[in-house]
Amino acid sequence: MSCDWTQIKTEYITDSNSSYRKLAEKYGVPFTTLKDRARKEGWAKLKTQTQHDIVTKTIDKDIDKKVDRATRLMDATDELLGLIENTVKGLSAGTVVADKAILKQISGALKDIKDIQGFKTDLDIREQEARIRNLERQAEEDGKTPTSVTITIEGAEQWQK
Repeated sequence: MSCDWTQIKTEYITDSNSSYRKLAEKYGVPFTTLKDRARKEGWAKLKTQTQHDIVTKTIDKDIDKKVDRATRLMDATDELLGLIENTVKGLSAGTVVADKAILKQISGALKDIKDIQGFKTDLDIREQEARIRNLERQAEEDGKTPTSVTITIEGAEQWQK
């Protein structure tokens, strides 16, 4: 009886649920014959490498999607910034703006753009540094206090037998 060893090998390598025993049954090949051939040709190693390649390509594709999404977000914020700049230029320096809500919306949009694009002002950086110093100080103070914790479980005495 002749069988298509390439097809069996390909199925084993590409199907994560396949096994030598299942394939031997499916294709009517003696289990030991299939197992010996697979061992000689290194099917298990090829299967492992193929599964690794599949995971790697899946991760790469996910990363590419996230990069594309981030790029589109940055492009959109750049466009929004351009619209805000045109709006601000349209307001002449000597004109009193009757609707202060517009200025508030513009400043809010600028803050959102800054947050989205990750820009940090000197004030933001100083605030972050102060928080870090505060956390370091708290960690030092915590180091001076006892670090053991006792947990009492109600009804635990029944397990101590």
